[in-house]
Amino acid sequence: MLKVYDRIYYTFYRLTLKVADMFEIERETPRAEVALTLSLLTGINIITILGLLGALLGKPILPEEKIHVMMILSPIVALNFLLIFYKKRYKKTEDNFSSAWNNEKKGNILLTIFYMLSTIIFFCLLIHYRKNHAIHK
Repeated sequence: MLKVYDRIYYTFYRLTLKVADMFEIERETPRAEVALTLSLLTGINIITILGLLGALLGKPILPEEKIHVMMILSPIVALNFLLIFYKKRYKKTEDNFSSAWNNEKKGNILLTIFYMLSTIIFFCLLIHYRKNHAIHK
């Protein structure tokens, strides 16, 4: 499971550096930007899973107050920062994937695109099936 996370992390990391090069911007914190992006996507996935599960069970699992949902999901940011920065784990991940990037580039990009599209599609399904939830209020 962490190998998939590492592949997605490294693809976002490379994308962040590539965009910075395209616009001739010097990124000071590309790893932190990737951690925040992954936190956002992970948070959306958790909201989606809990929302769809609530729709299947017929009762809401997430609280109606938006602030409570944000408080419940805030540890995701810390978890993503830990997964990337704890004991400089990012160095190991970047070293592992940088040498094999050219061989695995297409697969990693496809995996990341699939992850992003599935996140968006399932979130749209949640919105469609949970029209009375706090998302619409």
